[in-house]
Amino acid sequence: MKFLRSKATLMIGSLYFLTACSDANMQFMHEYQNISKAEIPIDGEIPVVAPVPEPTPVVVAPTPQPTPEPTPVVVAPTPQPPPVVVVPTPQPPPVVVDDCQVAGLSQKACYLMKIMALGCPLRDNTPANYIPPTQAQVIANVDQCNEASYPYTTPTSDQENVIQRLINPNDDAFRKYIFTGLYYKPPFTDDFKKYFGIEIYTAISTFCYNVGLPTGPGSILPREAYTTEGYVMDREYRAANVYAGQLNQCVRASKRTP
Repeated sequence: MKFLRSKATLMIGSLYFLTACSDANMQFMHEYQNISKAEIPIDGEIPVVAPVPEPTPVVVAPTPQPTPEPTPVVVAPTPQPPPVVVVPTPQPPPVVVDDCQVAGLSQKACYLMKIMALGCPLRDNTPANYIPPTQAQVIANVDQCNEASYPYTTPTSDQENVIQRLINPNDDAFRKYIFTGLYYKPPFTDDFKKYFGIEIYTAISTFCYNVGLPTGPGSILPREAYTTEGYVMDREYRAANVYAGQLNQCVRASKRTP
């Protein structure tokens, strides 16, 4: 009995297994027929399978890098020796030789000498062979006119103006005005004779031409002395005649001295 039950169970399991396999086989055959029909061309042509497009490659642009600048090459300067500073040797100031001091002239005689040395070359109406004297020759004619024999006196403002203009080496125009043409040119020639004790024309004769001597005392007079009866000499002209006597004596001594 027990054996029969086991056999019946085995038969039922086999039948179930066969049925399941038959259904799966039928389904597989059906799907295969469908696929086969779709893949077989109608006219016998071989289907062309379109290639699958490859994806476009993504190009990633590189990040721009700054161009490195070259590092400057710093060349250390070659040390230079310190410059040699040559300190100039201090020179003593030039020695100004004062010809008047060397000759021993008074300041008044020095003024007169400078005026005649600058004025004699400006003469007009001179002889063809006229050669104006040098300063040394003028000094030789007054070298005995020192502070004792022909002392300095303080000039008035007008006299100082005439003296400074006549000894100014850059004022030839004024000097030529005095030394040329007519001798009488007031008030300048009046101031000249009252300070030095000599008329301008007598000074030209004595120092430019080396002729004669300065006139002595009593020779320096104003125009009024010739036109006014009973003229009385004023203080300035009395002093000018004292200077005239002094100058006459020292120039006389100078011309005698070799």
